[in-house]
Amino acid sequence: MHGTALEDVLVAQVDEAQDRYPGLALVLSDQATFVVQGTVRFCVACHGEDTLGEYDIRLEIPDDYPDRPPMVWETGGIIPETFHRFSDTGHLCLSAPVEVRRAFAQHRTLRAFLDQQVVPHLLSYSYFRKHGETPFGELAHGPNGLLDYYNRFFGTLDDLVSLRILEVLARGQCPDLAHCPCGSQRPLRECHGPRMAELSPHYSAREFYEELADMLALFQKGERVRGATARGRKFRNRSPSPADEGTSGQTRAPAAG
Repeated sequence: MHGTALEDVLVAQVDEAQDRYPGLALVLSDQATFVVQGTVRFCVACHGEDTLGEYDIRLEIPDDYPDRPPMVWETGGIIPETFHRFSDTGHLCLSAPVEVRRAFAQHRTLRAFLDQQVVPHLLSYSYFRKHGETPFGELAHGPNGLLDYYNRFFGTLDDLVSLRILEVLARGQCPDLAHCPCGSQRPLRECHGPRMAELSPHYSAREFYEELADMLALFQKGERVRGATARGRKFRNRSPSPADEGTSGQTRAPAAG
């Protein structure tokens, strides 16, 4: 979506978001891209207490919005670089990148994105600053955190199950009648197929491939060793050739959060 059509969508969505976040405004950046910026204030009941926050933020709107979510910066200097921010750009790491897109795709509005992803992240830092821990748990930085996310998403404690599933996603194709790559010998559609189908619309094969390569490197470097279940099974420790090599929809965000 470009030009007037995108602006019309954003004007309507910012107007909706301002009902709850009146400190935000839509502006045109020096690079002629749309930005939503301003102050977000909240008071959220969390673990039996009210947690208050006030943050200055900037949302950079991609040209293909609402197919992809905005990138978010905290601009008031409150959140340190060490708290779930991408090291190269400084924007907030709201979750695993594919999860940010998957969650955004449920509604594709700024109001829902703020409510469901941005404010919970800001709330987590407000709570962390007071209590020394986050209220909802957190993923580790980098490929370790990505693999933990995929283990949780696919419902396994075995790294090798997630890696095998990701290898199929990185190849961009899997016959519908094939056995699930997890090793259960069940048909894909009766096992992890539905979960794979939840992710595949939101990431290219190239992006899965790049994340998989980063995760495999953990084992090659000895930086991740799991229990006997993972160590006792073999995985083809090589990078698969992505089905769409060289055709990623966007530059991959670093595997850090």
